[in-house]
Amino acid sequence: MQFVAGVSHELRTPLTVIRGAAHNIKRGIVHDPERIVHYAGLVEDHAAQLTRMVEQVLEFSRAGKTDARQAFKPLNLDDVLRQAVSATVAETQAAHCTVELQLPPVAIRISGDGEALLHAFQNLIVNAAKHGGSGGWIGVTAAEAVRERRRMAEVRVMDRGPGIPEHERVDVFKPFYRGERARSTQTRGSGLGLSLVKTTVEDHGGGIRIAGEAGGGATFVIELPVAEEQRS
Repeated sequence: MQFVAGVSHELRTPLTVIRGAAHNIKRGIVHDPERIVHYAGLVEDHAAQLTRMVEQVLEFSRAGKTDARQAFKPLNLDDVLRQAVSATVAETQAAHCTVELQLPPVAIRISGDGEALLHAFQNLIVNAAKHGGSGGWIGVTAAEAVRERRRMAEVRVMDRGPGIPEHERVDVFKPFYRGERARSTQTRGSGLGLSLVKTTVEDHGGGIRIAGEAGGGATFVIELPVAEEQRS
C-alpha cells in the first residue's frame, strides 16, 4: 500500500499538467501558435517525465527478486563511469554544470552487471545536477581503497550545492523519500533514484554513504569490491 500510495502521489502532478494543456488546446482556449507550441512542449516534457518514473518503478519492483550475480561479468569501472557521464550530458548542461571526471592511471576491474551499475551512476550524476546544480560543478572520481583488509573501488560523486542536512541523511535512501528542499522548490523526481542506487550497490557486495558537511555540497561515496584477478 505504501508503494502504491507513493507512486500515485508522484504521478499526479505530471498527469495534471498534461490534462490541463490538452484541455486548453482541445477547447480552443489557446489560439496563438507560440502558445500552442508551448503547451505541446509541456505535454512532451511531462510525458517524458512519466516515462522515466514508470521505468524507475518497474526497476524498483524487480529489485531483489532475482539473483543479481547471474548477470555479473568482468568490467572496467572507468568505462562505466565514462558512459555515465556521457549519458547525462543533457541533464548536466541544462543545470549549467561542468562535470570533472578523474580516473586512476591504472583501470580498476570489478565484477558486476554493467547496465545496472551504469544506471546507478547516472542516477547519482542526475541527482547532483538537480539538487546541487547551483554550485555549477559536479565531480566524479574513482580510486582504490582498503576497507577491512579488502581492496575496494571507491567512486565519489560530488557537487557544490547546498548539501544534505544531517537529519535527512538517514532517510534519503528510502523509497519515495524526498527532502524538504526538494519539496519546497518542487524539484522533479520520483524519490526512487537513490533507493535503486543503494540496492544495486549492495547487490554487488558494496556500500554507499554520504560524506561532507551540510551547506558545503553533497558527496556520495560508493564502494565496490575489486575483481578477484586484480587483487593478487
